[in-house]
Amino acid sequence: MNHGTRASYTDGCRCEPCAEANRKYSREYSRRRAKAIRELLQPIAEGPTKHGTWTSYRKGCRCTRCREAQRENNRNRQRTNKLPVAAPVPLAPLLERISSYVGEPVEQLDRYVIARVCGVSERTVTRWYQTEQVQANICDDIAIRLGWHPAAIWGPDWYVETYDTGEVA
Repeated sequence: MNHGTRASYTDGCRCEPCAEANRKYSREYSRRRAKAIRELLQPIAEGPTKHGTWTSYRKGCRCTRCREAQRENNRNRQRTNKLPVAAPVPLAPLLERISSYVGEPVEQLDRYVIARVCGVSERTVTRWYQTEQVQANICDDIAIRLGWHPAAIWGPDWYVETYDTGEVA
């Protein structure tokens, strides 16, 4: 065993030369780590990049202005990725179709049966009963499961086209 090295200290030797070698290594390691952290926190100083932009954040700057620019960029991207929500449709026509599909009167339909037939959770059916509406984005799936077109359940105006540009293809 070579005394006075960190390797011998990690192997279990606690003599003064080995302990001193370990202290020296620990001090150097702490200095290197602190320097690396300081370098990461430094704003970008050179180049054409301006602070407070998403580009400077992407290139590594973590100053307050650049972090705020990154947050704002994320917020804008999330806002533009959201699709417009179509208006909900009434629940009563769906209950009538489920009633004829299952063969029970509307008043005797169990929420579990409705959920199983529609392919949704009982909690979703409870929400339908509370609001007396069904979200338009799942109407297609429910109608297909029942073997109908949504227009056959909710009528011809069940969906309003939100992207109508007026152009003919």
